Amino acid sequence: MEIKSILENKTSSEQMRVVRGYAIISKGDTPKQIDKNTFEIPSQNDNGVYKVTKKNGWKCTCPDFKKRKKHCKHIHAIKFFLDFKNKVKIENKRH
Repeated sequence: MEIKSILENKTSSEQMRVVRGYAIISKGDTPKQIDKNTFEIPSQNDNGVYKVTKKNGWKCTCPDFKKRKKHCKHIHAIKFFLDFKNKVKIENKRH
């Protein structure tokens, strides 16, 4: 998943959510996978945790998603995490 292609055709506020999601993963916050479609990810602002699910579309328990019903930084972080995890798995199979 190339970040440049992800940012294309998005509003500036949507682009910021993508960048913030990337920043969550880049700084070392690792999501906790609960099951195949459920993850927990730490809040950036407090000690809380948000639940992100991928079942019939992406959903997050954060206030931003609840208000806008669009992908938040937590969903983007999980997507980056899953993409990275998949790339590592593919690389490991090659060696």
